[in-house]
Amino acid sequence: MGTVEERSDRLEEAAIRCSTQAFVCFSEDPVAISEFRQRASGRRTLIGCPDRIVEQVAEFADAGTDELIIPDWLDDDPVERAEQLERFRVELIEPFSRR
Repeated sequence: MGTVEERSDRLEEAAIRCSTQAFVCFSEDPVAISEFRQRASGRRTLIGCPDRIVEQVAEFADAGTDELIIPDWLDDDPVERAEQLERFRVELIEPFSRR
């Protein structure tokens, strides 16, 4: 197979995508943030108020990331999981798409 660098002469630049994933925590409460980081176990996180998380997502985009995957398996409660995903859609995706 080879690495992307080794195969770059045969790949179109538009065909190369960069994905990353991060868990999201809407909070500015130090205790909640600490608990969330423990549950995330060293994985990449986006933490803060919606404006701060939009800034973090923009940093990924500026670095070349064109797909952000938001896993939802840290929340055991399906109602809480659905609320967090809806909040992500309303408070992050919609404002970020207007940038």
